[in-house]
Order: sequence, then C-alpha cells, then structure tokens
Amino acid sequence: MNRHEQERRREMRRGQKALVLGFGLTLVGGLVYNNLFSSAPQNTGLTQINRFVPQLPEQTPWVADGTTEYRVEVISNNDIRDSVQKPIVQELPEAPTYSENRVPSNHCSRYVRLAAKDLFNIKYPKADTWDLRDKVEIKTFKAKNRKDLEALADKGILTPGDIMAVYNPSSGYNSDPRTKKAGYTHVLIYLGSEGNEFYFADQFGSKTRTKISLSEIEKRGLKPIEILERK
Repeated sequence: MNRHEQERRREMRRGQKALVLGFGLTLVGGLVYNNLFSSAPQNTGLTQINRFVPQLPEQTPWVADGTTEYRVEVISNNDIRDSVQKPIVQELPEAPTYSENRVPSNHCSRYVRLAAKDLFNIKYPKADTWDLRDKVEIKTFKAKNRKDLEALADKGILTPGDIMAVYNPSSGYNSDPRTKKAGYTHVLIYLGSEGNEFYFADQFGSKTRTKISLSEIEKRGLKPIEILERK
C-alpha cells in the first residue's frame, strides 16, 4: 500500500468517526427535547423536576469515543418526599407500678432501683436516697437545671436508666442531718426524651408517677441537683 492510499484511508476513518459522533449527539439532543417538551405529564397538579441520569455501564453508549449518553427523567415532588428517610422514633418504656409491700410510701430510692432493673437491666446498690451517691458503683454529674440536662444528653452521658436527684423543699427529711451532704431527699428514674422534653418516673409519697416531664417536676417546686449513673 503506497503513501497516498494510507492517507486516503485515514481521512475516511476520520470522516466516519465524525459522522457517528454527530449522529449520536443529534439523537441525544432529540431525546432531551422530547422528554422536556413533549413527554412531560400535563395538568398533574405537581411541580415537575428534571434530572439527568447517566446511562448504566452495561448499556452501549450512543456517542462515539466513550462519551457517556445522558437521558432526562421527569420525577415529581412526591417521589422526593418518599425517598427521604424518616427518623426513627423510639417510644418511652412503660414504667412499672409496684405493690405497697414491695415499695412502701416514701421509698423513692427502692422504686428507682427496682424500675431500673426491670426496664433497663441496670443494677443499682441498695441505699437511702441521700446515701446512693456515695456508693462506689455510682458516678455523679451536676444537673441543676434543664440546660445542664441538655448538655449531658448531647454528650451521651444522660441515658435512659439514669437517676435524677432533686431537692424537695417540702420534704420532712430536709431537717435530717443525714441529708445535708447530698442536699436532696428524692430521686426519679430517667425514661428518655420526646421532642424537647425529658421524662421520668418515681414513687412520690404513696403515689407512683409512671411518666412525668421535667416541666411538671419543676412546676411542683422540685429542683434538679445531679444525675447518678451506674459505672
């Protein structure tokens, strides 16, 4: 094959590639136009959104030289809403109610100890409310208001099954010298949170409160002091 023949064949190959490329681009352009202006659903009452979707690898591209073909797919806002993953909402556990024999009146520390074991399999030591913080199995964290509780929750320290100690201004035990060090006479078990609210359960006098919010606790004049946690 002489030099002129080789040059002529190269020109033919260039022309063929150009023809294939032009034909592929024309088809893609027509597909885009048809999807945008001819195939879109009419009068659906939904705002339509156009998105470009690359062709799957196992399909043969229409455009030469490895250029990826693109097609237009019309989706609705309903599709977008359905594709958004919804957050998992964990329900608060149902706190138990015990008989008078198991938890007599004014035995809040016994109530939280039994409830922690039954609800969360957490074993707290036996102790009076004001002595619980001094047990070697216990860690304490300052929690004198809602802001402190939110900070402990954000850090992952406050978790369901923890104990919240509160000061009760009307408690008859406030004058007892044994309570001076702790500074409180009542405890509640933390159940978890819903929305922006913290929820607890306790034995308050002779009444079992299986679900009480921090807001309700504060309205009754009880003041948070600290969180107690099992090591």
